[in-house]
Order: sequence, then structure tokens, then C-alpha cells
Amino acid sequence: MFGMPFKIIFAFILLNILFLPNFIFGFNKLAPKINQNIDFLYKKENLVSVFYKDGEIILKGFLGVGNVYIFTIIGNPIYKMENTNLDGLNLRVNLKSNNLYIVRVQKNNSIKTFKILTN
Repeated sequence: MFGMPFKIIFAFILLNILFLPNFIFGFNKLAPKINQNIDFLYKKENLVSVFYKDGEIILKGFLGVGNVYIFTIIGNPIYKMENTNLDGLNLRVNLKSNNLYIVRVQKNNSIKTFKILTN
């Protein structure tokens, strides 16, 4: 009934109606999200670390005031320090050697969790 050129044009129009608005309008919405994710990776405050050396737990890269909690690997609380300045914090904590512990650092509404192995 309809020739081949008509079917090709109809398919082209149909695809443009279905996908072109999503591409045009969705592209503008996705670009800020992609930029936010890239910015998140390169912010200085996100380059944080926690490690244990010579009887001290050392927190690096944290800024501002927050809470620090230490748990055994099965979740028993060992140490709690709340509302403390996290800038270059060194915690003198007596932990058993050759054990795995969980350090939870909470600042505002964000929580970062680290596993440390004592020597």
C-alpha cells in the first residue's frame, strides 16, 4: 500500500518524536550531574584517610567538627569522641595487636567508615 520511501520517512519522524525531546531536554539535565560527580572526586575534603600507627589512630584530610567512633569487627563499641575538631586528629587508643577494627567518622550528615588493622 505504502512505498518504501514513505516507510523510511515515517520511521524517521517516529524516532525523532520519541527520542529527540529526551535527548535535547535530558542532555541539559544530565550535564550538571556529571559535573557534580567530577567535582566530588576532586574536592580536597574527600581525600581522607585513617590509619593506625604506634598506638595512635591518625585521621588525615578531615575538616571541621565531627564525631569519631571505634568498633570491633563484630560491632562492639570501644571508643567514642563527639564534637571534636577533626583537623589532623591523633587519637591515643589502646587496641589489641593483629585485630581488625572499624573507625566511623561522622560530620554533619555524612558518614565515612574505615577498617584498620592494628600491628
